[in-house]
Amino acid sequence: MLGLYCYTIMKTKTSFKFLLFFFGLKLTFCEAQTAADTVQPRVLKGLSFTQDSTLLVNFHFRIQSRFGYISQSLQSVAPGNFDLGVRRARLFFDGHVYSKKLTYLLQINFSKRDLDEDNTEVNHILRDAMIWYEAWKGMKIGIGQGKLPGNRQRITSSGNLEFTDRSIVSLAYHLDRDAGLFANQSLKLGKVGVNFKTAITSGEGRNAGVSDKGLATTGRLEILPFGSFTNGNDMSEADIEVEKSPKLCIAAVAHYNDLAKKTMGQTGAFMSTPRYLHAYMMDLLFKYYGFALSSEYLYRGVNNPFNDFNRLGYYVAGDGLNTQMSYCFENNTNVAFRYAITRPNDKLATLAPHQKQYGICVSKFINHHKIKLQTEIQFNELSYRINGKLINQNIRQYMAGFLQVELGI
Repeated sequence: MLGLYCYTIMKTKTSFKFLLFFFGLKLTFCEAQTAADTVQPRVLKGLSFTQDSTLLVNFHFRIQSRFGYISQSLQSVAPGNFDLGVRRARLFFDGHVYSKKLTYLLQINFSKRDLDEDNTEVNHILRDAMIWYEAWKGMKIGIGQGKLPGNRQRITSSGNLEFTDRSIVSLAYHLDRDAGLFANQSLKLGKVGVNFKTAITSGEGRNAGVSDKGLATTGRLEILPFGSFTNGNDMSEADIEVEKSPKLCIAAVAHYNDLAKKTMGQTGAFMSTPRYLHAYMMDLLFKYYGFALSSEYLYRGVNNPFNDFNRLGYYVAGDGLNTQMSYCFENNTNVAFRYAITRPNDKLATLAPHQKQYGICVSKFINHHKIKLQTEIQFNELSYRINGKLINQNIRQYMAGFLQVELGI
């Protein structure tokens, strides 16, 4: 019996090696373990397949599951509703083909809340399909579908957030994915880093058909006065890398979308009358020795938020501010606080509420952001106002709590 078991194991290993040899691929992990890794595990950058220097395929997956509770009011702790399920479930691939200068990113999703089916009646399985070419040092040109260079929290992966989701400000006024041409330029002026990111896209959002004559143009300028963050630490919210010297990024964004057909530009329900949307954003990120501070202001305007022939539906316009502060302890426990407020356009005063949100989230990073456990409590307020003054006494206040688990490679 023991001999048969050993024979089976040897045959399995031989077959596996034969398959790798047949496809001419070498299976590796992106990061080799070092002595430091035994103390603090590093982020695995996926499962990697290589063939000489002409091909690199990194395979990743992530699952984000949550249990959420929303009360009826602050006075009544009885549940108004629950939020249970898989928030995100994604597969993505990146690497290079033919040359290390020619890279790609492909991402698909399967969770219903990721598909935007409720608004568009179409399952948008494809999230990213980008081809990038490094034209010269610091300059990358891309074509395909990907994230627009919008506000900081939106360009940060949802897997790298220090709360269970993005703020009410980012959810209301962000720029989403779009298809078109992209270009990123990074410069060093002494110790100061300068990044300029721009895009000319269809303005129709993910997986759109043939676009109309209206296009969207987006530009984002970043200034890093103290140089680059450690290991791309500016692309995650908590100071999980524990910056040994102060790091700061200040950024501004301008976006124009001509003949937009969706209520939020690239996302939302379709409208019968296209509109001209414009957005302006500013954000900052500061990190030092476990402490992190981020803040962003978002504004979206529209020439007319309503359809010409009826007032059913409206384009989402207004502004908002989100500020977060956190500290990451030596045991990789992160405590974060959030204050966010949204103010819709006065023309929407009776349709869209002003929102306030206070939140606290405790995260335990088991393997950086790839494997983590998060617990969040929110206090929310909705009211209807014009110029800051209440137009009725219908103020809704409620509490929400979330338990979320993230697992990925």
